[in-house]
Amino acid sequence: MMITPPRLADRIWHSKYTPDDGDLVERFYIPALRCAVRYDRTTGYFSASALTLALRGLEGLIGNGGHMRLIVGCTLDEPEIAAILEGAELREQVAAHWLAQPLMPVHPEETDALELLAWLVAQDILDVKAAVPCDGRGHPIANPAIFHEKAGILEDAHGDRLAFCGSLNETAAGWRHNWESFHVYTTWSGGAGHVDAEERGFEALWRNQPQRALTVDIPAAVRQALLVYHPPQGQWPRRLRAVPPPPASAPRPLDAPDIPLDPRRAVWGFIHRAPTLPDGGERVGEATCAVIPWPHQIRAFRRLYEQWPPKLLIADEVGLGKTIQAGLLLRQAWLAGWPGAAHPHPRAQGRAQAVANRIAREVQPQLADL
Repeated sequence: MMITPPRLADRIWHSKYTPDDGDLVERFYIPALRCAVRYDRTTGYFSASALTLALRGLEGLIGNGGHMRLIVGCTLDEPEIAAILEGAELREQVAAHWLAQPLMPVHPEETDALELLAWLVAQDILDVKAAVPCDGRGHPIANPAIFHEKAGILEDAHGDRLAFCGSLNETAAGWRHNWESFHVYTTWSGGAGHVDAEERGFEALWRNQPQRALTVDIPAAVRQALLVYHPPQGQWPRRLRAVPPPPASAPRPLDAPDIPLDPRRAVWGFIHRAPTLPDGGERVGEATCAVIPWPHQIRAFRRLYEQWPPKLLIADEVGLGKTIQAGLLLRQAWLAGWPGAAHPHPRAQGRAQAVANRIAREVQPQLADL
C-alpha cells in the first residue's frame, strides 16, 4: 500500500534556522524533503562540497517519487570569455571550465552525494543547468564575478509550498562547522508573497530570462563526467541503501493538529496547476470562468493562446464578445503563469497581475455604463 507523504503544513517551521537550532539536516532538510514532491534549488559552485550541501535530505523526495531542478553557478575565466567573444559556444566553455576543475570528493559524505547525484541524473529525477553571470548586454563576466544565489523551493502533493534562502555556506568546512542561517517562508502562514518571489526568480533563471545571468543546460561532457560516480549496474546509491523502510504511517509532530485529507482541496489544487501541465489544462480558464463562451469566442481564444505570444486582430461586430475573448486569454495566461504561457510555471504571475490591473482600469468605465 502506497503511503501518502506528510504535508508541509502539518509541521511547525521556524521563520529562521541557525546552528543554535541543532543539526540543520535533521531539523530542517530531512523533514522538509520527506513532505516534498518538487524541489527547486540554486547553488553557487560546481564542487563536491556545494553539491553535497544541495542534496542534503533528498532521500525523502526520492521516496515520494518527486523531481528536482538544480541551477549551479559557473564563473568563467578570461580565456574562456575571450573564446566566446571569438564565436565559441557558451555551453562548450562551461564544459571546459568545469572539466578543468574535476570534482574531488574529500569526505565519504561527498563521495556518497556525488554517487546519488549521478544516479538521479541517469534516472531523470534531477535536471541540472548552469548559470553564468553576465553584464546587462548579455556578455559573460569573468572571475571574480560569481553567481551567488542560494535558495530552495519545495512543494508537497497538496500544493502547499515552502521557500528558504540565506547564508548557506558551501565550502567543505562551512557546511559542517561554520555558521549557516536561512529564513523560511510558507504559503499557508502569511509568507506566500515571499514564496512567489522565490518561485519567479528561480523560474526566470531556469528559462534564461534575467538580464544579469545566462542559463544553459548541463553540457553533455559534464553529464558524462558525473556518470563516472554512478553506482555499479544493478545497485542503488549508498545513501538510498542506508534509508530504513518507511513506517506503516508517517509520524506526526505532537503539536500538529489532526487534519484529514480534504478531497475538494486536492481536486481544486490539481485544477489550479493543470494549465501548467503539458498536453492538458488549456481550457481550465474557460471552464472555471463566470460566463459560458460562444463557439466563435472559444475559437478566437485558442488561436490566440496556442500561438504565443498572441498576435491577432479581432474585428467582430459590436456585441459579439471581443472583451470576453480577451478575458478568456488573460484568465488562462494568468493560470498558466505568463509570460511564456504554453506551460510556464504557475507562480510566475507578476506580469499577468500588472496587465490585469491595467485592463481592469481601462475596462471598468465601460462596464459601469452597462
